[in-house]
Amino acid sequence: MHRAIMAQGHAIITQKLYHNLGDFYKVLMRPGGDTPRFLHQHTLTKLALFVADVLREGGQASKKSDKARKPSPSPYPSPYP
Repeated sequence: MHRAIMAQGHAIITQKLYHNLGDFYKVLMRPGGDTPRFLHQHTLTKLALFVADVLREGGQASKKSDKARKPSPSPYPSPYP
């Protein structure tokens, strides 16, 4: 079960099968070998939570890397010319 969730979640993230609709993401799953497993609410919920966590962590990581690249402007003049 966990292996199927990880494999499907990895495919969703790497192939960018998700769409950002503002407050939530929409994922369109294609039929495949694991499709019958994801017809159950519990498994589908676990997949959704996994993908949401990965997208949330990825967004925070990219924001942190952007902050590391861009120095924040200081309201005080620099003492070094």
